[in-house]
Amino acid sequence: MADDSIFSGEEDIVRDAEALLEANSTQVPSGAYGRLLDRYKRLFVQLQRIMRMADRFQLELAVTSQRLEELSQIDVVTGIANRRSFNTAYQREWKKARRDGLSMAVSMIDIDHFKRFNDLYGHLPGDVCLERVAGAIDSCLKRPGDYVARFGGEEFAAILANTDTAGAQVVAEKILQAVASLAIPHIGSSYGVVTVSVGIAVDMPPRDDPFDLTLLRAADEALYEAKSQGRHCARVRLGPFSPRFPPPLQ
Repeated sequence: MADDSIFSGEEDIVRDAEALLEANSTQVPSGAYGRLLDRYKRLFVQLQRIMRMADRFQLELAVTSQRLEELSQIDVVTGIANRRSFNTAYQREWKKARRDGLSMAVSMIDIDHFKRFNDLYGHLPGDVCLERVAGAIDSCLKRPGDYVARFGGEEFAAILANTDTAGAQVVAEKILQAVASLAIPHIGSSYGVVTVSVGIAVDMPPRDDPFDLTLLRAADEALYEAKSQGRHCARVRLGPFSPRFPPPLQ
């Protein structure tokens, strides 16, 4: 069976070279050394080409792998970060806030009457609505530590690093205005256009455990409060360990 190894040619050359070295010089055909050297040069050039191709494939594989990892962090409908990416960012910013003794704010943002919107206009316009709202929210988060993701359904979540209650409220008002300014028609809403409600929770500083989701639950309760008080508004929880919002019973 023929040897398919890319090194079989090199092995043949080595064997022939050894045979020439062991042979009596009077028995070596004229030009044998030159022909052997030519064979080696051709093989060396081929191996160089193979190595360049291998390096190129390795680079392309690394780029593709990185791109796939990035895509796995993106929500396909809105183009912003997805829940998986948010969880990673939440833990990272939580640890940073704890280490530096800084406050951390989380906002939960929900499109008002989105089920009615889908029922009235259809799911494809609903996806367009989600994409545009996501873009409007993202445009309000300017700092490097700010982060927004689609949390699920018509709900979004934002992380505001090193932000106190007043700062979080300013961002929430910008989000409310930015979404309403899109002027996406919504006859199922009392405002006539698509709006959002925002729930904010702030903790100074967060607890040690980065997997503790009490701050998110606080923001979700603030969101529920905004929904129950007419929508298209923002409500604040001061944090899971403030007197207004004690930690849940274990």
